[in-house]
Amino acid sequence: MGLKYDPDVIEIYRHIDVPNENAMIQTLYFGDDYCIKNKKVTRKTDKSNVLRQYKRPAGKVKISESVSISNTFSASGGVTSKILNAQLGYNVTKTNKFSISWSNTYKYPVTIKIYPIYSITTGEVWEKDLFFDDHVGNFTAKKAIGDDIVVKQRKTKK
Repeated sequence: MGLKYDPDVIEIYRHIDVPNENAMIQTLYFGDDYCIKNKKVTRKTDKSNVLRQYKRPAGKVKISESVSISNTFSASGGVTSKILNAQLGYNVTKTNKFSISWSNTYKYPVTIKIYPIYSITTGEVWEKDLFFDDHVGNFTAKKAIGDDIVVKQRKTKK
C-alpha cells in the first residue's frame, strides 16, 4: 500500500477497523444544500507519526493495548467541519480508539513501531443552486481506520 521497500522490515501487521459509519455521525448540517465533486479516496500509512515504539529482546513479544487516532481535515473557502460531517457521513474531528492485540516470537531483538492508517478523501465542496452550482472550497479529510505494526530486527553490538 505504498510503503517504501525497507530490507530491515521483517513483518508488518495491518489492523483495520471501520466502525459503523452511522454511529460515528455526531452532527448533521441543516442549511444550504451542498455536494462534493471530484472526490478521490486513498489509503495511506502515516510513517511520519509514530504512535508507539518498543524495543524488545529475543523471545515472545506481545502487545495488548489501545491507541487513539484522530480524524483531521483541512479546507479552504467556506468549507466547515459541519458541512464535511454531513457530506462524508462521519465526524471529521473525532478521535477513534483501536485495540491492538498481537504477538509473535523472534530469535533476535526487535524494534516495533506502530503507525496510523488513514483513509484520505480529497475533493471540492459546491453549493447547489437552481441554475449554477457555486464553488465553496476544497478539502482534505483524513479518517483514522487502523494501524500498522512494523517489526524490524534490532542490530546488536558485538
